[in-house]
Amino acid sequence: RKNSCAMKGSNSASAAWKAVLMALDDTAVTGNEGIVAHDVEQSIANLCALASHSMQQTDRQIIEIMASKAR
Repeated sequence: RKNSCAMKGSNSASAAWKAVLMALDDTAVTGNEGIVAHDVEQSIANLCALASHSMQQTDRQIIEIMASKAR
């Protein structure tokens, strides 16, 4: 449990550092790339759609894997 918590912290710090480097380089992600939209509300809606619809099968598979470990 502590390892996954540490990994989440590490990933967050890494993302923050990359954001700093991009800002210093005056670089930004545009609305033409990936799920990022031209406004924050649409970007959030895109992320929510991805998480709620596309991840359903992934969630089932993760639960199946975890359940098989408990046996």
